[in-house]
Amino acid sequence: MKKIIYSFLLSISCIDVFAQVYTGSLEIDGQKKEGFYVQIKGSEESVLKAWKTYVKDFGAVEKDKNYVVLVSNVKIPSIDKKDLFFASKVYSENEKTRIFVSLQNSNKEVIKTGNEDYRAATNWLENFSNRFELEENVRLEQGKLEDILRNKTKIQRAGERLQRELEANKRQTDLLNKKLEETKLQKEKILTNQEQNKLDIQKIENEILQQTKQVEAAKQKIK
Repeated sequence: MKKIIYSFLLSISCIDVFAQVYTGSLEIDGQKKEGFYVQIKGSEESVLKAWKTYVKDFGAVEKDKNYVVLVSNVKIPSIDKKDLFFASKVYSENEKTRIFVSLQNSNKEVIKTGNEDYRAATNWLENFSNRFELEENVRLEQGKLEDILRNKTKIQRAGERLQRELEANKRQTDLLNKKLEETKLQKEKILTNQEQNKLDIQKIENEILQQTKQVEAAKQKIK
């Protein structure tokens, strides 16, 4: 049972990693070319950019315009022939990006199905497709990581802002507590002064009473 599951997972892995190469024909620079192509997940612009970088290691680029790349003196691994030339084009069909390659030798013989170099040529194209999709996956995961890092920065900045607000709130609270303490002391002082005022009133009233008696006594002596 484990062997069956392992074989099943291995088959899925192979499907995900290895590109499927198809034979076909395409018009390039006004001429119908026979060759082969792969379908790749990615935009025409990103595929073309990677393709141009890839082919520079295998020959001299003669033309690079309007998604068409022509390369001469091509040297492909496992193909001993020299003076290989290929015309390629990146295009979209049915919402899928394709790279079409027409490869021929110095005798104008096109490398296609049945040719002894067909497998090596298609492997070469497969290698690019697999490499692009792996690198594209890295870019995708890197993009996700950068999004997470940006979110982290936003969260950290929000945390820093909240910390500043908390510190400002603490300063305001300290000021209010200080003001409250001052107000409390002021109230106690007012209450103390109020009690003293009551005592002062009581004292002055006693003085008034005593002085009134003194006045009345002085008047009695006149009579």
